[in-house]
Amino acid sequence: MQSPPQPDTRRTAPCLPLLPTTPTRMTHDYVRHGTTSLFAALDPASGSVIAQPYRRHRHQEFLRFLTLIDAAVPKDLDLHLVLDNHATHKTPEIHKWLLRHPHRRVSKEESREHSEEHGA
Repeated sequence: MQSPPQPDTRRTAPCLPLLPTTPTRMTHDYVRHGTTSLFAALDPASGSVIAQPYRRHRHQEFLRFLTLIDAAVPKDLDLHLVLDNHATHKTPEIHKWLLRHPHRRVSKEESREHSEEHGA
């Protein structure tokens, strides 16, 4: 004999139901477990990917990722960065890094198109 499933007693209230045009609402004590940020670089010619997950999405983690791909990509190749409009990518530290690495640059037109296309 199986017992019926028990509700999650750690929350004060269940998630409110999803309506056609309204996103699901969570209570004030809802905690997301297992979320992460993923930075990734793709070489379209070879199909190779450099990916690194991080627990947080700050400029420090993005700088670590830039350093990782800078070490992995030969210096004689230009690296075109296509970024969304997240504030992490616009800090003074990121701008300084890009100025010190002129062969690694943000493709502004591609970034704009990407943001418009994906609503970011």
